Amino acid sequence: MLKPSLGRKLILILLLFLMIPSLILGIVAYESIVKNIKEEQVKSTQTSLQLLNKQINDVITPKIHDVNYFAAQFSKDMLDEPNSARIRATLHNYLELHPETLMAYIGSAEGDMVRMPTFEYASDYDPRVRPWYMSAAESDEPIVTAPYISSSTGELIVTIAKQLDDKSGVLGIDLSLQTLADVANAVEIGENGYVSLLDTSGLYITSPHVESGTEATEPFVEAVYAQASTTFEDDEKTVISVTNEATSWKIVGTTFFSEAKAAASSTRMLIALIINVFLICGIISMYFFIRSIIRPISELKEATEKMSKGDLTSHVNIHTNDEIGSLSHSFNEMKTNIAKLVQEASTNSTEVKGAAQLLSNSTAESMAASQQISVAMKQISQNTDAQSSMIDETISTISTIAENISETADHTNEVLDLSQQATLLAVEGSNSISQTVSQMSSIQQSVSLTDEKIRTLYDRTKEIGSILDVISSISEQTNLLALNASIEAARAGEHGKGFAVVADEVRKLAESSQASTAQIASLITAVQQDTAQSVQFMERANVEVASGIDITKETSIKFETILQSTQHMTPRIESIAASAQQMAAALQQVHAATQQLTGQAQENASVAEEVSASAGQSSIALAQIEDASANLNRVAQELDVAVKRFIL
Repeated sequence: MLKPSLGRKLILILLLFLMIPSLILGIVAYESIVKNIKEEQVKSTQTSLQLLNKQINDVITPKIHDVNYFAAQFSKDMLDEPNSARIRATLHNYLELHPETLMAYIGSAEGDMVRMPTFEYASDYDPRVRPWYMSAAESDEPIVTAPYISSSTGELIVTIAKQLDDKSGVLGIDLSLQTLADVANAVEIGENGYVSLLDTSGLYITSPHVESGTEATEPFVEAVYAQASTTFEDDEKTVISVTNEATSWKIVGTTFFSEAKAAASSTRMLIALIINVFLICGIISMYFFIRSIIRPISELKEATEKMSKGDLTSHVNIHTNDEIGSLSHSFNEMKTNIAKLVQEASTNSTEVKGAAQLLSNSTAESMAASQQISVAMKQISQNTDAQSSMIDETISTISTIAENISETADHTNEVLDLSQQATLLAVEGSNSISQTVSQMSSIQQSVSLTDEKIRTLYDRTKEIGSILDVISSISEQTNLLALNASIEAARAGEHGKGFAVVADEVRKLAESSQASTAQIASLITAVQQDTAQSVQFMERANVEVASGIDITKETSIKFETILQSTQHMTPRIESIAASAQQMAAALQQVHAATQQLTGQAQENASVAEEVSASAGQSSIALAQIEDASANLNRVAQELDVAVKRFIL
């Protein structure tokens, strides 16, 4: 990759300043030429359309005047003449004078037809139903039909018709438009442009590219019929239209943009050539201009590089009256001033080096003496500090012992309080256990009574079961007796019916009693089962209550033992608490004495430290002076080395 330089930057910038305006100017000029050519095409198209419009008027307008004239001249009387002789003669002469008129004719209100040249119509031909007749009969002005192709001649024709002034018929002439169509097709707009004629119903009358009678469906048709004259543009072409006043036909001219661009292509080449010549001349001028700037700058660059390496002998010879000349003059003056400065620095560095050496020697001697004083005072301070530390440790130990004894006294008091509380709680617990033993004995008696009652209930349920068995047996026998009575009543016949009814009721009661007895037996069986379980549960409860009474008695004995122990312990704990308080008071006196001794040791250490600090500060100051002198000596040597690098 090329290293960026001032020359390349200037070339790039100036090339951009040359090329961009040139390209913009060329594009604008080309677009302006294309626009002018388009405008000329539009003007040319409008001129061609106006000429064609005039030709249509020149062809159609005289015929309209002729039709008006004949409509006023001809009448019903002339139609009623034998063979309409005068009308035929007049029309014949007219055709002779106007060969572009193919035929002239009159359709009468009675349905007769007079035509020149003469033509024999079919017997059922009725002009009154023809479009030209009907249109003219509805208007007081001449009408112009839509152009159409003649079936006999194949020519493009149009009919101009008008109702006779006395309403006795309609006069019409058929005019050939072939000449007019040829003229329209011959109109050239540029190389590919053309002219088209459209009738009032949107059909092509003539066009170089469309057959006559074809419906116009192009996008511009709606715009053409919306106004008398209009201009329509799309991406490829411009369409201009005008309306013929005599016929209301649309005269449409089409021109293509590609022709304008093709016409401007030669101009584009000329513009490109001019731009290239301009660029070449600009590049040549730019080369000499950049060279006039780069050469003196390169000379300054070489001299600066030599100076950066210590060579102060180089001189720049640039004699121009611009900024570069001023820069070279300033460079030469700067080089001279730097040379003088280097010479002075060399002289001063020698002097500084000698003074720094003397200062360094004196400082070394003073620092040695200061260090001896500092060492002695440090030894004194260290001994004092050691004594002070030992005393501090003693004070700390005494404080710790005092704190421990104080804590022991506090804990002893707490134990004393707890012992007293335990004695009270032991008394209360012993009383509660005595009450519990009494309550458990009462519960045992209640459980024993309940057990006896449940066993009695169980025996009674067995007796009820036996009674139910007797009742069930009686019900079965009653049922059998009732059955036998029913059988005997049936044998007695009519006299035993009442007895049979009673026997049947007795049987039903016996069956009902038997069923109820079975239900009661079932319930008694369930009660017996529950009672048997209750007896088992009560036996277990009686055993557990007896066990609880034994455990409670043992607990009562243990509480009595605890109560006796706490009562013996309380006096001893009180004695220990009193001894601990006496020891704490004695240790406080020892602590006060050791603190006084520590204060005296600290005062001695402070004095020693102040002396040592003063000596240390002196030593530090001397060391700093020695370092400064050493640095000064080093800087002087470095300055001497740096100065020697320059070539004067």
